[in-house]
Amino acid sequence: MLGGYMGKLLRVDLTSEELTDQMLPPENELRKYIGGMGLAAKILYDELPLETKPLDPENILMFMTGPLSGTPAPSSGHCTVVVLSAETGYTMGAAHFHGFIGSTLKFSGYDGIVIKGASKNPVYLWINNGVAELRDASKFWGKDTHEMYYLMREEVGEPEAAVACIGPAGENMCHGAAICTDYHHMAAKGGCGAVMGSKKLKAIVAWGTMGVPVSDPDRLLEERLAWQKDIWCPTAGSTFVGLAGVTRNWYGPIAGENCWLAYKNFTDPAGAKDFLGKKIIETSKKARIRPQGSFSCPIACPYTFEIPEGRFKGYVATPGGGGENIEGSSGLMGVGDPGANYWLTDQVDKMGWDSAATGQAMAILFELYEGGRLSKKDTGGLELKWGKNNGSSHKSVQDIRLRG
Repeated sequence: MLGGYMGKLLRVDLTSEELTDQMLPPENELRKYIGGMGLAAKILYDELPLETKPLDPENILMFMTGPLSGTPAPSSGHCTVVVLSAETGYTMGAAHFHGFIGSTLKFSGYDGIVIKGASKNPVYLWINNGVAELRDASKFWGKDTHEMYYLMREEVGEPEAAVACIGPAGENMCHGAAICTDYHHMAAKGGCGAVMGSKKLKAIVAWGTMGVPVSDPDRLLEERLAWQKDIWCPTAGSTFVGLAGVTRNWYGPIAGENCWLAYKNFTDPAGAKDFLGKKIIETSKKARIRPQGSFSCPIACPYTFEIPEGRFKGYVATPGGGGENIEGSSGLMGVGDPGANYWLTDQVDKMGWDSAATGQAMAILFELYEGGRLSKKDTGGLELKWGKNNGSSHKSVQDIRLRG
């Protein structure tokens, strides 16, 4: 087998509950469709019936790794999720996440998982060192993604198992439903969470101790050291490369001066600058922030953020890196309180929603309401004023959850 590959895929038919191992294609095919996304695209093209709709049992849900996954290469915890997109209905949807699910899937003996069919009842897939089985997940249906992270590890008896799961958004096949892994990471593009929910697959849990075969370990280590040196070396025209924890602190002083936040659906540039360039920076200086790494990753973009003041003081949020959290969960709706921003981000994550998709949809409604084109009659009594929390934030989140 080529270096970097475990040599097989796990095939899962949820309708018949049949699980089988399939050998990978020959070397020339792997080189032609290199990487998890390339191989998944070929499988989707070859096997998906043309008349298939995204939420049909015939849609194919794939969790795929590439030849570098699970090796010492920098940021090699990567895993790609590929489906027929639930957002367009006719194109390939490809999302990805880091964390530990990609490397752990390799260590469990598989290069990827190809899932077809749909279960009648909620199930989860447990993979342990080359042995896979479907188990009943009825008692976990309705649990949020944060709960699932701990419940699944307790359920399988492996405290370091990797977990990829959906929350209530995926179960109800909502637009923007995502798949969450290792607490901080979301795969959201293509509506993959909704596809997973349509199959009644609550979670994939993996554990393994197998090593990934490498053709020339010494050469790979040499290349890794070179890559890592380049990662931390600033390049011309870039203010970000080389800054420790850049994605974790992208809202810092440099970013605050040069970046623009999608605040109030792009209708308030001054408010955006104040929120990003002042409020977030001042709050982050007081907060207790702790980086959370992924497999073999020197960047550590996800982090925990203990809110230092205000209504949510003491709450520890667990966002991933990137600006979508600050924009999607609150900024787009005009919520200018940093503490509320991090709390709202966690509530969206718990539901298993992509914060960007939900924020964009809600921001449109806020702007229409502010412009008089929607009323309380249209919104079920909610007053969609910029930054307004409609009374209890808990109730508002519950309203959003129930209405999808």
